[in-house]
Amino acid sequence: MKRPLCLSILASICYYVLISSISISSIDVDDRIRKQWLDLSEKICPIRSYRSCIDPLDRSSNWTDAKLSQVVYENYQGLGAWSTARLVTYSISGNKKGHGGDSWFILLRDRRQRIKVPTRVFDEGDGSYTVAAFLLLPGNYTMFAQLWYSDCHGLQEPFTADGAPLAFENNLTKPDHCYIGALFKYPVFTMTIFAHHAHGATCHGATCSSLRSAQPAPITTGTTTQLPGHTWRTEMYHFSRNRTIHRRPCCRPPAPQLPGPFTRFLYYGDSTVRNSWDVLLYQARRPCKIAWKPMDIQEFLNEDDKCERVGSMDEVDPHLSAIMKRCTGGAPWGTVPVGTNTDEISKYFPLSDLYNMSMFVYNDTYAKGHTPPVQLPLPREFTVIYLDGWGCRITEIVEKDLKLVRPGDILIINIGAHCQRLYTFAKWKQYMDEMSIMLGSALKRGIPVIWRSTFLIEEEVFRSHPENINGYVPPAHFNTDARRILFDSYAEHVLHPLGVHTWDVYGISALGDNKRFDMFHTDAPTTITMNTDLLDLFVCQK
Repeated sequence: MKRPLCLSILASICYYVLISSISISSIDVDDRIRKQWLDLSEKICPIRSYRSCIDPLDRSSNWTDAKLSQVVYENYQGLGAWSTARLVTYSISGNKKGHGGDSWFILLRDRRQRIKVPTRVFDEGDGSYTVAAFLLLPGNYTMFAQLWYSDCHGLQEPFTADGAPLAFENNLTKPDHCYIGALFKYPVFTMTIFAHHAHGATCHGATCSSLRSAQPAPITTGTTTQLPGHTWRTEMYHFSRNRTIHRRPCCRPPAPQLPGPFTRFLYYGDSTVRNSWDVLLYQARRPCKIAWKPMDIQEFLNEDDKCERVGSMDEVDPHLSAIMKRCTGGAPWGTVPVGTNTDEISKYFPLSDLYNMSMFVYNDTYAKGHTPPVQLPLPREFTVIYLDGWGCRITEIVEKDLKLVRPGDILIINIGAHCQRLYTFAKWKQYMDEMSIMLGSALKRGIPVIWRSTFLIEEEVFRSHPENINGYVPPAHFNTDARRILFDSYAEHVLHPLGVHTWDVYGISALGDNKRFDMFHTDAPTTITMNTDLLDLFVCQK
């Protein structure tokens, strides 16, 4: 069967693709993601020291011109599998580029159905870029590409060419920044995809039983064989329609059976992690307020913010409530104590508990005072604890925190954006090598460890909006999405072989929305979607 594929709306040219000849082996996205750090840091952009773009001449004629770029169709793999396209770039002077280093953010959209699909962009180093998309729904898709940086400027590091640290918080201004922000406002290519083009070997096959396993192959090093961690890319089983994120459960690889049930859910990380914990806190104390957006730490709660009546998760979100009750052995989520390990956090969140992790005691106050009353003792003690990991903490502090993790815990950890703005990539590699030893030690003690990736850094929602300090603050100068990709790639590369599971939330963060003029923190609906997936996959397993 043939169907037309239009590569450009500017030229009325359509090619015909033989759908019956589709092969399933197209691109190993997991392998490409884990090797991106090597390609970017050693082959494509080996020189990443800071260079100002304050002079108009610095915006060289060698930079990529987004409007001149072309998209070449490569391989459509059917629904429920990775399909790819090739983006070929041209410079401002009109010459075909022969080297890489651009930072692209690309989405596929079906405007009629209001569907949005995130993509993964892989730099081939020769001026071309492979765009991979996991398509879940039939539709007429158009590619929208944003060029954020060119010629490795998105990978610049907070150090000068002679290796001296750069005091960027005081010395840099917006004209120093190399952000481009060019946006394709019209389709660069469209492809009409029909439901019957799904392959039986994909997750759109006849039954969920045909779903590929998330179980990776063992890794043998010398005489040692190690079972690596499982990986979940959230865009493979979530899609956005009409600004709402939906799940496609059959496309989610099954999780391994973890050694639960757990008594403590420990979530370690920065403010993006804290916001997820904050929503869980509200779901426990004020479920009728869970649509409220996660607040900034400087904001205080007041008594007028109480619910008019005591709500229940059964009423507010029956699907999530059923998942949560797997954690509690059937008890209402309102019986769960939710707290943190530092006074710096707890004093701004009066609904939360403060825990001394070295002398932890379960708090049964919420069970005893629950309305309506619940039968005591509870079938299972379960506690949610945010371990404060704000900033880029030295490994000695992280090690001290992780030593308090014990069997019966499940640890979800993210260390991301703060290190990306402060560290060189060489220092990050050393940091993650040390982290791998600590997390490997936790695994040996029987504690499941899940590495949560860093959210998409949505630069256009901040850098392109003059209402927010003219779209620039010096501390975020080196917080680019290109550096997120580089740093996350190495983290997964070093942790995956140890048996640390990877929960890659890029897909959900790219599908959802962020807080207003905030390129780091997702809004409440997106955060709740992540929490639901996290609890269902790992923390509250069946």
